[in-house]
Amino acid sequence: NIISLGKVRHAGHGQTYIANTHPRMNDLAELFNRAGLTTQLTANVDGLVWGKLAINAGINPLTALLDVPNGFLADDENARQQMMESAREVQTVAHAQGITLPYADAGEQALRVAQATRANSSSMRQDVGNGRCTEIEAICGAVVRIGRQVGVPTPLNEDFYQQIKRLKLKD
Repeated sequence: NIISLGKVRHAGHGQTYIANTHPRMNDLAELFNRAGLTTQLTANVDGLVWGKLAINAGINPLTALLDVPNGFLADDENARQQMMESAREVQTVAHAQGITLPYADAGEQALRVAQATRANSSSMRQDVGNGRCTEIEAICGAVVRIGRQVGVPTPLNEDFYQQIKRLKLKD
């Protein structure tokens, strides 16, 4: 989270993945592990990217629109259902492209992330709160566009996209 100019708070912990694209990547992963960053090689880069996209589509627009921290989404029944459904729409679009996410249920994973980062203010919430442009095009906008290309409806991501786009934000 951005605290002030030049100051950030490290708010998340987790696995670091490196694409297994070259024999020397193993050396890099070992170096990261020795430095205390739990790291592993993967061949499923698309799955990791779409997995991250699913979490972001579930959490970011809702926290921005409701002006709430991540944990609210886990605690409020209506918000939780919307968060989980938005993430599952992303998973359906990924599956339509032959991409497998690194977990079985994107909705449940979004819930776990919201719980684990309950005090966090998402980047999109921070951007909206400061009147800045957001990542809505790269998150929900991408889901909607690719969903159309592969014939998968994404009504919740479309709704979030439209609501964020209607906000008066700086470009």
